[in-house]
Amino acid sequence: MTGAKVETDCLEQEDIGMNLSGLPDNVASVAGPRSQRELHLSVEGTALVCATSWWNTDEIARYLGQTQKPIWINLSVNRTELYREITQVYCGHSPDLERRFGQKGPFWGREYIFWHDGKPLTLIHEIFSPALEDYLGPVDLKEWCMTNSSRACPT
Repeated sequence: MTGAKVETDCLEQEDIGMNLSGLPDNVASVAGPRSQRELHLSVEGTALVCATSWWNTDEIARYLGQTQKPIWINLSVNRTELYREITQVYCGHSPDLERRFGQKGPFWGREYIFWHDGKPLTLIHEIFSPALEDYLGPVDLKEWCMTNSSRACPT
């Protein structure tokens, strides 16, 4: 989309075991024990996506052999067949995301599950920087909301 190389900054990857406290409800769909991975996808030093994913700890190395590469690069190496189920779309404000992106909100995000062989492989949360508008053009929230009749839209 940008024409530039996407860089992955893996901020953290840790074993969280069976603990679901404070995590999104759909994390429970991924078999435990679990690992949580947090990263930024950047272009030319600008973070455009903040993503967190949850994986079965025993399987994460099988699918993410190169932790400094984006998920889709890792999964395409083995031609992993997937089905993506988008479970939620978000729009909102966050001081933490303003700091991470160096941009004011609102921030759009989505949650989805990658299914493989009939089982949830991973749950992924992605939050998008408003800087993506430099590549996609401006987002008109009112127009989008009217077109999509979304409850996630600001009033």
